[in-house]
Amino acid sequence: MKRNILACWRTTGFSCVLLVSFLVGLFGCVTDSTVKQQAMGSTKHLNMFVERNFSKRIYKDPDKDLSIFRTYVHKYTNTNNPLLEKELFQMLDAALLPKGIQKDTKNPELTVRMTFQTVAVQGVTPVKYLHHITIEFLDHANIEDGKEPGIPPLIYRGEISTVGDSSDIRDLAQNMFDFLLSGGEKYQIVLYFNNVRIDCVYKGESLLVTSTTGTLHKGDIIRKLGGLAPARFIENTINGSFPDPIRKASRSLRQEGGKMVEIDRWWYEFDGDTVVLEVECPQEGTTKNF
Repeated sequence: MKRNILACWRTTGFSCVLLVSFLVGLFGCVTDSTVKQQAMGSTKHLNMFVERNFSKRIYKDPDKDLSIFRTYVHKYTNTNNPLLEKELFQMLDAALLPKGIQKDTKNPELTVRMTFQTVAVQGVTPVKYLHHITIEFLDHANIEDGKEPGIPPLIYRGEISTVGDSSDIRDLAQNMFDFLLSGGEKYQIVLYFNNVRIDCVYKGESLLVTSTTGTLHKGDIIRKLGGLAPARFIENTINGSFPDPIRKASRSLRQEGGKMVEIDRWWYEFDGDTVVLEVECPQEGTTKNF
C-alpha cells in the first residue's frame, strides 16, 4: 500500500514538476515574444492642431525701418474684379489700424498695392480652394506723379496662402491679413508627441516651443518635423501634398472673440526608428532627436 502511494506521489510529483516547468517555460516564451514583438512593431504617435492653416513669406528692405511710417494710400491695379479689390483693401485697413498705420490720401508716406488669386486644388475630394494674397508697401516719397522708377521703391512685401472649403477669398481674407501682419504669435500650433503636449508658434520655417509638459523647454526650437522644415511639413499636410504618414484628419469650430475659428487636426504614425522631431535646445547648447 505504501509502495503504491509512494509510487503515485512520485508519478504525480514528477508530473507537477513537468507541468510547472512547462507553464514557466510557456509564460517565459510569451513574455519574451511579446517584448520582441512590441519592439519590432513600435510606433511614434503625433497629433497636430493648427488654429488656422496659413503659409507666409515676408521680405523687408534692411535699409528701411517700416515702423516709422504712419500713413498710406491704396494703389488700385486689378482690372478683373476691382470691386473685390476694394473690399480686400478695407479688410487690410482694419488689420493695419491697430498697428498705428492709417489711410491718408492727402499725406501718404506709403503706397500700398495688392494682388490676389483663388484656384481649386486639383485631385482633392471634397474640393478645396487655395487662396493667395500679396501686399507691397512702397516708399511714396520715391513715386513722382504716380509713376514708379525702374526699380520699385519697395520697403515690404508679404505673401500669404491658405487652403479652405470656401471658394470666396473674402471668407478668409481678414484672418489672412491679421496673421500676415501679426508675426504669427496669435496663431498657435499644438503638437502631441507620444501623449506629451508641445505648444508652438512659427519662428521662420521652424517652430518655437512656448510651453510643454515633457522633456523639452520653453524656448527650444523644432528645426525638423517628420524630416522637413516644420513650415513645409505643415504646408504639405494642409495642401495634401503627401498622404503618408497621415492617418486621419478632422476640422472643428471654436467660438473666439465673437467669431468662429476653424481648428484643423491631423493624426500621424511613424516607424519607431524614424526621427520625428529634431529640436535645438539653446539652454543646453545641444540638438536632440526624438
